[in-house]
Amino acid sequence: MSKLKNKIAFVTGGSRGIGAAIVRSLAKEGASVIFTYVNSSVKAESLVNELKDQGLSVKAIKADTSRPDEINAAITTAAEFTKIDILVNSAGLFITGSVNDDDIDLDALRKQWDVNVFGIAHTVRAFLPKMNDGGRIITIGSTGAVTMRSTLQVRL
Repeated sequence: MSKLKNKIAFVTGGSRGIGAAIVRSLAKEGASVIFTYVNSSVKAESLVNELKDQGLSVKAIKADTSRPDEINAAITTAAEFTKIDILVNSAGLFITGSVNDDDIDLDALRKQWDVNVFGIAHTVRAFLPKMNDGGRIITIGSTGAVTMRSTLQVRL
């Protein structure tokens, strides 16, 4: 029997990389999985088709986690899944450069902050009313956070 049979999972940033691996794993364990993507519609559709061909329940929704309105719309789009058992915050950006050089785009850096920090807060806040009792919220990061800290230091 599947460990996650009859469970519903929502994964942000699920169309590629770590997020896609999480989507695959949850679906193969029996969960119905909804995931978001921003730019990778071809990758999102490919993942949906791959998993549906295996008889698994999966749905992709275009939503930018840095935009609360898009997360709220994603919840509405996923309305057939009345309660969420697992929320995985996997969406993330990684911008490199030194803050005292012109090689870093401050708007891109702001977007990274909006996705990696505020996006998690927006998503958790929006999903809490949709969570089942005993539901789980998992927020992941990568070694990019350590790299970001060292690359954004001011060189004296």
